[in-house]
Amino acid sequence: MSFMMTGNTNRWNNSDLLVPRGKKRAISKGKKVMVNIYLVRHGEAEHSWADSTDSELSTLGHQQSQSVIRHFKGQGPLKIYSSPLLRARETAAPLAKELGASVFIDDRFKEIPTEVEQKDRRKWLQGITSLRWTEVSPKLRDWRSNSWGALATIRHDTVIFTHFMVINSLIGQLQNDDRLVLFQPDNVSITHLLIDEKGSVRLKSLGQEKATLIN
Repeated sequence: MSFMMTGNTNRWNNSDLLVPRGKKRAISKGKKVMVNIYLVRHGEAEHSWADSTDSELSTLGHQQSQSVIRHFKGQGPLKIYSSPLLRARETAAPLAKELGASVFIDDRFKEIPTEVEQKDRRKWLQGITSLRWTEVSPKLRDWRSNSWGALATIRHDTVIFTHFMVINSLIGQLQNDDRLVLFQPDNVSITHLLIDEKGSVRLKSLGQEKATLIN
């Protein structure tokens, strides 16, 4: 297993890119495209998001990361992407080792950026989760757009180890829902996106939900 930095959205031919909601890409006549994208929320962190900027996994989180292997056992070749944050990378590591795959690190799958000091993070987060994207700062809207842009570079079946707010922002864009938080993905829950034969990106299934700390 190795970790590789990425973030270059031009590394593949544009004809192979996923496309934003409401748009389609041209597909050769008779050619069917079926790309699976799996959004995996990281395992339980040792410290909460409000208390640590980059926590490692807890003992339970490491156990949860091993469970991800079972879900993908027997599937075809998979690319693996991860947020650069330690809890996401540690969750990705067991699957990458099992598959003998590299982990591509992409900043655009990193958790939502905060706009306050560390001591005020919990209160800030509680304040924004009930908002809509039209009500937040341009900085946060840019973060959301960048997360979608990262998704739009993928053309192979891919597993992305990421975070609570990233998953919510991507699903919101797919469903044309302007709320910051639509659902409560559990640790190591797997949300499945699909590019169908028409080239449209859609939601196949949401990951398991459970009320947990954003960590």
